[in-house]
Amino acid sequence: MFETFLVPEPELAFHNGESHVDPKEGIFRYGPFDLGNPTRPDKVILGVIGSGQGLEKFNGYLNDCRNPIASKDLKKRKQYVPFPGIAAEVGLKVGFVTDITYQRKINQDFFSSINKSKPVPENIRSVVSQYIEEIEWLTKNKKQDVIICVIPESIRPFISNISQDEILRSLEETEEKNPADTSPDEKDFYDPDDFRRALKSASLQFGVPIQIIRERLWEKGGTTQDAATVAWNLFTALYYKAGGTPWSTMDKDFDRVCYAGVGFYRSLDRATLQTSVTQIFDHLGRGVILRGEPIETDDKDDRIPHLTVDQSRDLLNQAITEYRMATGQTPTRVALHKTSKFWPDEVEGFESALKSHGIQSSDMVAILDSSIGAFRFGTKSPNRGTAIKLSDEDILLYSNGFVPYYGVYPGPYVPEALHLKIAKQDSSVEQLLRDIMVLTKLNWNNTQLDRKYPITIECAWNVGHILAYMPEDLPINSRYAFYM
Repeated sequence: MFETFLVPEPELAFHNGESHVDPKEGIFRYGPFDLGNPTRPDKVILGVIGSGQGLEKFNGYLNDCRNPIASKDLKKRKQYVPFPGIAAEVGLKVGFVTDITYQRKINQDFFSSINKSKPVPENIRSVVSQYIEEIEWLTKNKKQDVIICVIPESIRPFISNISQDEILRSLEETEEKNPADTSPDEKDFYDPDDFRRALKSASLQFGVPIQIIRERLWEKGGTTQDAATVAWNLFTALYYKAGGTPWSTMDKDFDRVCYAGVGFYRSLDRATLQTSVTQIFDHLGRGVILRGEPIETDDKDDRIPHLTVDQSRDLLNQAITEYRMATGQTPTRVALHKTSKFWPDEVEGFESALKSHGIQSSDMVAILDSSIGAFRFGTKSPNRGTAIKLSDEDILLYSNGFVPYYGVYPGPYVPEALHLKIAKQDSSVEQLLRDIMVLTKLNWNNTQLDRKYPITIECAWNVGHILAYMPEDLPINSRYAFYM
């Protein structure tokens, strides 16, 4: 008989120490966490790039969002919180502004030249080059906080190699594999010509975060989310990218804890050379992106990348040093999350780094997908936070599922558990699970209680996808805001 228990929904911190379990409701009632902080943005200046029609639609949308957007369903008000608008007196309590001098129009003739007569890679290079030219102009001549890149729907078929059928087929094939034996970069369908990743990568050099928006955002039926939730997600992300802190954790155990996610990515040519990535998140969710040295698997049949003792030690030494520089103190505990199982050499190297910094408490947990399903009585989904202990080293955690606060399961598909494989443990199981539940709520691209992965792991994937497009000898930007 397996032991089963429930991890309570973590509360988040908002302005003036107020708390709530739901990000939207917390901001709606109390305002963002950093409200009143003199370093928070008092307004968010937006640069905008797109077609003439795209600019017009974005300006219209921005003006519409200055007014409240009603809840989709008042009977489900907790799930569908009305958006209060982007006035300085409500919600995030900051203005989002732009004007014609911060907007760059790309002529329609250019977009018409992007068609099926050219190979997808050539189209991607052309479109990325055009947007980068305008990003460069804006960063040289204007001081904006975020640059919006509006992408016309007309060119979407010509800047993607992947059809919907191919995506679905690839997901089915992935599910048939043992997730523990699957390299992280093989988890998702691999497209070496990914427009979003290419544009994000090329824009890193200019030092201003970008937000990519498809024109379908304003079309009826263009998104499955309701209008209020779309606005919540977009403007919360923009606020974070501009340097704001929408919410923080209430968990006092997060103080002086260094959370690092370790992942890998392949170069675009699919060579065996791989590079490690780690991120650090403090109790405010602030992240620092680090790139380790290239690595190689032991042999051609070994598809799971891993670090040597020396590489593991050097990577964690760098992470702890960056943490100390950012916070002014050494962490009392380090929690390492990894996208694949921990190898003995990695554990040895990480422990060596911890010892050199005098850190006595640490946990190392591999966070994998699981194909094992569980249901409550009948056909109801497990509650978010349901944990099933299979052994001392193996735990299933439903980080998405039925949300009691909403009274529903908010996801579109049957929820799947995370498989937590513990390689080293100094904290209690309850603490390890609470860490992961809190970290699923520190992603400011989403304001729903439906994130499956903690930000440490999600960040590792997002960063790896983008850094794959960058030459190893180029410096990277250390803020996670550039990779969202």
